[in-house]
Amino acid sequence: MSTAEHVDPRTRRTRDALARAMAETVLTAPLAEVSVAGLCRAAGVHRTTFYKHFRTVTELADAVLGDLFDQIDALGPLSDRGRFEDLLAHAAARRRTYAALIGPDGDPALSRAVAERLVAAVGRVPAASERDGAVGVGTTARVSGFAAYGAVEAVLLGAEPAAAARACEPILASTEVLPDR
Repeated sequence: MSTAEHVDPRTRRTRDALARAMAETVLTAPLAEVSVAGLCRAAGVHRTTFYKHFRTVTELADAVLGDLFDQIDALGPLSDRGRFEDLLAHAAARRRTYAALIGPDGDPALSRAVAERLVAAVGRVPAASERDGAVGVGTTARVSGFAAYGAVEAVLLGAEPAAAARACEPILASTEVLPDR
């Protein structure tokens, strides 16, 4: 949700309470076991209130990942190590919650959404040049985007953001996004 949009304070409080409940709940139970009823109890809201804001538990989990999506969307070229490290530091600061949602035991659909967002970030880089036999933008974006996701997951599993960025650097730094042939 854009910060420029006006959101009623009651709506914001309710959504924040549900997001906090989700963040706390996934620390003790796998996402697949999280229920609307349990989230509502933890957030102190009625079940009908939950459904005014979200259709499913996964949709709420997606909203909890909103800050991560915003960080990815703000990226320039992933070869910009400083911005990429900022993204990884953001993930590290929310390590426990994000790991529960998109880590190895998290929701595969949410993990895929993060990876696809990273692929899109790589694909936004304008084509640098064309060479015979060059790998196209689709292939390059997918390989680089999933490498970036690997760095995010490494951070969620305990790696330091700078170390994960360095490990990913050979792929991201050498990425020239070129038109598919």
